[in-house]
Amino acid sequence: GTEVDSRKIIATGAGRQHLTAIRLAHILFASDELAQASLHELRTASISFEELAGQISLCKETREEGGSIGWITVKDEDGTKNEHLDGVFPREAREKAIQITTKPGDVVLVESMRGFHLVQVVDVMADVRKMAQVKQRRKPKGVKASAEAGILSGALNSEDTKDLT
Repeated sequence: GTEVDSRKIIATGAGRQHLTAIRLAHILFASDELAQASLHELRTASISFEELAGQISLCKETREEGGSIGWITVKDEDGTKNEHLDGVFPREAREKAIQITTKPGDVVLVESMRGFHLVQVVDVMADVRKMAQVKQRRKPKGVKASAEAGILSGALNSEDTKDLT
């Protein structure tokens, strides 16, 4: 087919370089043991991430919001784009979590100076224009593209359509 779910590309790693932001949630624990036990509970689906965060997270800033941290900028080399989150979810923990996974739904365990965080990737934002340019699909010989057909009808000007035939 011609449609591709960008989340699948990002999950496999092929589109990771095109990520612009990730929406995260976390649950803060004082001990690794409690974090590991809670991770097991989440993986067996006996409780939702939001419910668990509301019940036992030590993070008073995000507990009532189901652990929601919000969107973080992926490319933050100097640390200034996400510094407002440093008190809730320190930079080193954010960087570790992003290095481990960017697949929505995944939950990972990272440590920071605040304690142990179970981090859930809630959603991702990617520059799909750049992802689409990675590999352009070639038409088989003898097949002509029609400017009237498809999703892009009306979006192509005459200069664009001459390259499609």
